[in-house]
Amino acid sequence: MSKELQSTGFLTRPAITLAAALKTLSAYVERRRQNRHNHRELRQMLTWSNRALEDIGLTRMDVRMALDLSGKTDAATWLASLKSERHATFQEEAARRLATCRELARRIAERRDRQGGTLTSWGPAQEPCCS
Repeated sequence: MSKELQSTGFLTRPAITLAAALKTLSAYVERRRQNRHNHRELRQMLTWSNRALEDIGLTRMDVRMALDLSGKTDAATWLASLKSERHATFQEEAARRLATCRELARRIAERRDRQGGTLTSWGPAQEPCCS
């Protein structure tokens, strides 16, 4: 409601209260409609192959868990946050593995240097891929 309408007495207190209640009800109905739509989409996702779900960063269990959420929690928002958390975890794990691989490559290079440039105890298949 605009301040001008309220200050001129155009709308009485009950009308303002009714307008606020209708706005709240409208938002609630829209949320419920969106939740029902998301629920239908999730049920349809259960028909997808595991590979298709994996391509979008989800598992069948993720979709089932989202379907089991209460009506107060939006399943699409929950899945998006789960996917985001999982992606961050994968990124951290990939960074850790890369650091380990680089450390291994450094140690191998140091060992080569100490042995005069050759490593007789290491075959080509055993050398790290990220040197």
